Amino acid sequence: MKTHSEKQHERSVNQQPAVCSKPSLQFVDQRRETSQLKKLQQIVNNSQNNKNLLQPAQLQKNIIQREEETLAENILRILANRKIHIGYEDADAYAQKLEESPWNTEIQVFGHHRALKLNSAGRLSSVKRRPPVSATHMRADAMYGPMEEKNISMIDEGRFPISGGIQEQDVTIRAADLAKIAPRSNLGTVMGGSAAQISKIEHSEWLHAIAHSLGGADQSLNLAAGPHSLNTAMIPFETAVKQLVYDGKVVDYSVIFFTNYTEHNVLYITHVEIGIQVNNGGRKYWTLHVDESRANLFINGGVLHEIQNVAKEFVSGYV
Repeated sequence: MKTHSEKQHERSVNQQPAVCSKPSLQFVDQRRETSQLKKLQQIVNNSQNNKNLLQPAQLQKNIIQREEETLAENILRILANRKIHIGYEDADAYAQKLEESPWNTEIQVFGHHRALKLNSAGRLSSVKRRPPVSATHMRADAMYGPMEEKNISMIDEGRFPISGGIQEQDVTIRAADLAKIAPRSNLGTVMGGSAAQISKIEHSEWLHAIAHSLGGADQSLNLAAGPHSLNTAMIPFETAVKQLVYDGKVVDYSVIFFTNYTEHNVLYITHVEIGIQVNNGGRKYWTLHVDESRANLFINGGVLHEIQNVAKEFVSGYV
């Protein structure tokens, strides 16, 4: 006869759930259940006739491997899911920074509108970066930039002869004009897709000649595909125009996009000329330029700071 303790042991063994080999049966992890496992169970239960579905044993193996990832590997995978690809050394540096920082500290991914954070349970997540006081700061890379190697800058004072097609816009702006700006349209819908998809150049954006914030139209005549960095470099001048207008000045603002065709036959801009005239005074010009071979890079933080200083110095002469 079996002893009482043997019977108890037999009952406990019989009650242990098993990992089943068929999707029609219950899938239970031998360790603690997680929300991810519950989602996988639901997929298994709802897709019994799907022959391409991973079997529960395969699913469990994938989850075990994922839980055994290092923090750096976890960072690489999470960012890759967001189509952000970085090197392992960068991921390792982010991991070290996260581990040294208080829980839930947001560590920005350089050059992207994403941040990483680690909670008290050790769970890593990628969140949309909260913009700092100046929106342009979150658009800059700390180390790299799109300017030519021989150049430390993206900006030149004055007009320069540049080849290519011309797309030009000119507008006179008063304070009343900034009070009646229409809601912004979806530029992908207006232009038939994102600038990056159409140009095949990573991080490209639709650039407004006259910014929407200055009353510029969300229409093809006022838009062109160009680098994220060039779009960012224009912001300090657009900010300067708004500052002058809100100070009671009448500003004539002109922008010329110099366009050339990419290898995929898409009109693309890497040079912009900006002109600003205040209260019928003399007009001042600046040329912004990006090395075409580096058009996929984000603007360098130091270069952006330089452009901001140029724009601020110009404004200081009027306010």
